[in-house]
Amino acid sequence: MNIEDKIKLTEQSLAIYFIKDSGLFCRMYNQSAYIVTHLLKHKLKLQVKQIKKMNNQFIISCGLPIDSVLNRFPDVKKTDWGYILSKKFDMSCYQDWRLYHIHQAKAKMVKDSQYSQYENVYNNHKINRIELLSENFRLTSEQIVYLLKRKEGKYPTNFDHNFLSELALNIRSFSQKHLSGKTK
Repeated sequence: MNIEDKIKLTEQSLAIYFIKDSGLFCRMYNQSAYIVTHLLKHKLKLQVKQIKKMNNQFIISCGLPIDSVLNRFPDVKKTDWGYILSKKFDMSCYQDWRLYHIHQAKAKMVKDSQYSQYENVYNNHKINRIELLSENFRLTSEQIVYLLKRKEGKYPTNFDHNFLSELALNIRSFSQKHLSGKTK
């Protein structure tokens, strides 16, 4: 089963789809990963990948060995492609969760590939015109969602740190593009 088919399958309903990835392993994608890691609080490592053959769509996934699927989710039903757990789940926060994880992945990509470039630009061009920056810099929709929903103690401290790091990178990027040569 190719990635497009896996994603189409998981978007059909609100069930959890455990799709066999190899002989002994199952993967969960997007909504299923959200249900398992966020709603059911299973501590699994999430992966966020941008898939070129799907118009650069971001896919969030996690995985479990089949024996863990059967132990943790005894009500699953076996299918040709893996296992399914049909149950109604509250998906009201799914989009916020998805945006957050995509935002984190983008921040990591920027940090890994361009952080030193932004640091050099920032250090080489001292920005003294903060009012110009504040008039022209805009927050992304993900940043606004985070700020609107943020409550003290709601998120772990690394969420705040990561958010502030991404915001600083965005400001540096904006400064590089729009304020070069306009400083005092």
